[in-house]
Amino acid sequence: MKTAITIAGLTLGTLALFVLLTPLGIFFGWVTGLIVQFFCGQFVADGLNLLFGTNRFTPDAIPLIGGALGFVGAFFKTTTSTSSKS
Repeated sequence: MKTAITIAGLTLGTLALFVLLTPLGIFFGWVTGLIVQFFCGQFVADGLNLLFGTNRFTPDAIPLIGGALGFVGAFFKTTTSTSSKS
């Protein structure tokens, strides 16, 4: 019984982290895009248009692009651990 409760708790905890961290990634990406848009939006939009050979990117789209990149980036977290075993 104790093992089943532990497994259920770990499953619910993992699901809760997934549900909470994904929107946070989108939000922080959008806020970063908003800051970039404010300070150098036209420069970034021109660079993206040049990079992709299109005229689709405007400074207004930068927060949306940042949010999308934040969403994708939320799934790629890397942790580095060090071991002092000799």
